[in-house]
Amino acid sequence: MRCAHQKRLHAPTSLQAFVASSSNGIAQPERLTPAQAGDVFVALCVIGTTPAAIADPAADLREHLEAFVKLGESVHGSLDYEHRYTTILALKNRPSFDRAVADGMRMGAPTDRPVVLADPTFAKRYVRASEWITYLRHVVGQTVDPSALAARMLEIGCERSQPQAWNADRSNKVNLVFYSIPADL
Repeated sequence: MRCAHQKRLHAPTSLQAFVASSSNGIAQPERLTPAQAGDVFVALCVIGTTPAAIADPAADLREHLEAFVKLGESVHGSLDYEHRYTTILALKNRPSFDRAVADGMRMGAPTDRPVVLADPTFAKRYVRASEWITYLRHVVGQTVDPSALAARMLEIGCERSQPQAWNADRSNKVNLVFYSIPADL
């Protein structure tokens, strides 16, 4: 187990403060004796090195995507050439799952739900990239680099696409960025 305060964690009060701060106040151990501090430190090292504790970023991302899709509102539309403009315009005109909505969700009072686009033409489902990133940043609490996210999403079977379309008289162009959702989610 490695952390910036490792050398100081052998002192019972330092370990006590570290556990409290690392768990955001959920775990607040009582005063530990030096022997108990050693036992707690060894136990944390054992837990931290078990196979279940080793992080799998792709599996974590897939779990978060599954929760996001379950949370989303299914909207039918198509990204084929003929229907792309009306679908993208309809999605742009509906309330977006933004930071304010995500903060409301964390507080237990969401006002809007993210979109899950169900496209029967291609037999695929999509999520809006901006809403997905907002969810990861403000609900899950992850820092998100959009280019790294695109690579990680591809790793779990989600392709990034940015369809664009013009209206009939070519006076208005619309586009959105989506991630496809694997069929087994």
